[in-house]
Amino acid sequence: MELDGLGIDPDPLAYQVARALALGRTSDFSPKLTPREVEVLSLLARGLTHREVGAALGISWRTAQVHAASAYGKLDATSRTTAISRARELGLLG
Repeated sequence: MELDGLGIDPDPLAYQVARALALGRTSDFSPKLTPREVEVLSLLARGLTHREVGAALGISWRTAQVHAASAYGKLDATSRTTAISRARELGLLG
């Protein structure tokens, strides 16, 4: 049964995404986080605060917070926990 016949408008990329996931090729559809955003998320995942992340990377705590917020947006996450979980699922964090 076709989804269109049910009044459902499927995402035109849904098949490609499902196929890529089945084949283990998620990098084609992963959000493009910058290396700094990945660094910040990695440190946040280890339990550091924005201030501690900033100190560890030699940046201000506010800059660390901006990198984290940018990563959250790219991962469509509204919390640190969700962002870290999604980044791990996508293989962006160890």
